[in-house]
Amino acid sequence: MNARLRTLVASEPARRGSGVPIVEKQGLMRSTNDEIASFAAGMNPPDLHWVFACECGAPKCTASVGLELPEYEAITADPYRSVLAEGHVASPARRARREAAELRDSARALRGQAELQRDRAQRLSALLGRGVGGEAF
Repeated sequence: MNARLRTLVASEPARRGSGVPIVEKQGLMRSTNDEIASFAAGMNPPDLHWVFACECGAPKCTASVGLELPEYEAITADPYRSVLAEGHVASPARRARREAAELRDSARALRGQAELQRDRAQRLSALLGRGVGGEAF
């Protein structure tokens, strides 16, 4: 962690009196992890295990996670995933955003299927209504 970020993380609870809000802590940990990944990307060989900070956002969490750089990149490629220590869970807000995104994706897929079925039904109705391929209704 660079000195500026370490100072910010250390001084934030004292400044506020009650600790860093979960969302801010998650953002700070993601920034820290991104710095680690950036440093790791420049190393040779890059396939070493690196220690990343847990992004659960719990106020007292100081856990770390050992990952190879490609594992970290796979996690962070999805904006709704977090680096989490074993047994830790993402914050309720992050889980809600991930679930909402999954529901949106499902709704789009269902809408697409429904539109295909509607178009197919309209084509079949037009064909049958003209007596093509059988008797007209």
